[in-house]
Amino acid sequence: MGAACRCEHVPGPHCIAVVGATGHQGGAVVHALVAKGVSVVAITRNPNSKKAQELATLRRVELRKGDLNNQKSLEAAFSGCDGAFVPGTDNRTTGRWKYENMKKQYENCAAALKCIDGMKHVVISATEFLPAQEVFNGKGLPTTYVHTGLNVVNTNFVLKLGDDGHYGFPLPAGNGPIAWTVMKDLGNMVAGVFQRPSMIGPTVGCASFHCTADQLANHMSTAIGMKIKCLKLPAFIWEKVCADIPANFADIANFCQFFGNQEAQKSILATRDLNICKELAGGKLADPVEELRDMHRGVTQAGNFKFRRCIGVLGASGKQGCAVVRALSQQGKHSVIALVRDDRSSLAKELATLPRVEVRKIKDMTHGGHEGAMEAFKGCDSAFLNAADPKDAGKVVVMHQKIAGGLTQLGTMKHVVMSTMEEVPMWDAKANAQQRFFANKPALPTTFVYPRFWQVVAGIFDDPSMIGKDIGHASFHCSAKELAEHMSTATGKEVVYQPLDYPTFVEQTKANPLLTNFAHSCKFIAEAKDDVLALRDLNRCEMLGGRRTDPVTAFKKSPPM
Repeated sequence: MGAACRCEHVPGPHCIAVVGATGHQGGAVVHALVAKGVSVVAITRNPNSKKAQELATLRRVELRKGDLNNQKSLEAAFSGCDGAFVPGTDNRTTGRWKYENMKKQYENCAAALKCIDGMKHVVISATEFLPAQEVFNGKGLPTTYVHTGLNVVNTNFVLKLGDDGHYGFPLPAGNGPIAWTVMKDLGNMVAGVFQRPSMIGPTVGCASFHCTADQLANHMSTAIGMKIKCLKLPAFIWEKVCADIPANFADIANFCQFFGNQEAQKSILATRDLNICKELAGGKLADPVEELRDMHRGVTQAGNFKFRRCIGVLGASGKQGCAVVRALSQQGKHSVIALVRDDRSSLAKELATLPRVEVRKIKDMTHGGHEGAMEAFKGCDSAFLNAADPKDAGKVVVMHQKIAGGLTQLGTMKHVVMSTMEEVPMWDAKANAQQRFFANKPALPTTFVYPRFWQVVAGIFDDPSMIGKDIGHASFHCSAKELAEHMSTATGKEVVYQPLDYPTFVEQTKANPLLTNFAHSCKFIAEAKDDVLALRDLNRCEMLGGRRTDPVTAFKKSPPM
């Protein structure tokens, strides 16, 4: 750990406490202050973390443990400091609880700072949507509020390949410019504010550049070396897409909608005057193209996007799971973790030879707690789940509960795709998942898909607008009589359809869970035909999954007899 709190010939505070020192904002401020010769107390909830230990190697940096939810811990952490930087608090939660939690954290911070003698300058970052001025009781403290732009890190959107062959990223934007902030610039600007006692009191804007959504797409195109477009989504669609995913997406929506208002546009851009920002940052701001190039370095390989996600596929040795693994590998956009219980099986060994596929052996998740799911999906930011094991319905429910709990605690999931079916007791993941293992309301961004058309699943991972929706899967629609005709054509043998009433079929097949559930499914489809076919719209399936397999070809590849 570095020597504490000595710095001469630097105006303003000499020893500055940085709350959230391992975060984007806090880390940038620590590095900027150290570069200017200021001693820093880096405050973090976990001083033993890798990021914290990296900060501890810097000169003039001392690590201290502190938690915004604990005033006493903050008082101890601020001891001996004459300046403090406080970033916007964690806003991953939503609604009234979010506001009350944020308010309490700021109250703890303000109360702790007031206990410190000789506090010269407190800098708090906020935005128009994080009302720090309203909740930070800083009366009597020499405070400056800095309003940031949208973090450039958020340009790491999910990129979707469009029908025109170009990649695009979704943004709920109008035509107005948006203020973007590079974290290195923010660190330098905050350091500049600390060196200017005259800035105590006013609100200071911090931005690196202003540009519209289309201009941002052009910058990304230049940086990455391929055509990128902005896919402008209506606000109401973006809100639905982002309802249950990390709060930075909600922040994006707030910023973009606010910038779409002409009056607010002038105000927010004027607050973030780039000439003032440049002066505070030491005379230079980041170039957007260079910044995006550095941020997305390694994103391209041989002209194609590298793996934007790491998708864990549960049940990879089963029919659906195996098909999804193959499709994702062939698609070439993502890396895949094929989760199997027997990694020595011939199929597991075959999957291990596929490009961008790693086979991982997992434990039976029906035993133990949700830790099994956390271990299985470790390192993954997306997941595919086959909702049913028809051999034991009771185990399915228990397993669903544990998987949902594990994925939630893992905290890395950007998209979960779960395969299910309607009105089938053992396969009804909607009932099991949403009513049972979603009972604790985990913020899992989930899409429910209805088999059978596995190529569609791979396409869903590339489209964030699919989050929160039910997506139907089908390769073709036909009656039982037409199905028999397709089988006859494919096999060269006459196949005859023989109608059988539902109770008789169930009685004859009760020893075979697969056939029993097939009967349930047929009955449901017969009773709700229009809704079932509408959900499994063939045009949409083809858009997501590419060319569909015709029934005759399907039966030739997998003969029914």
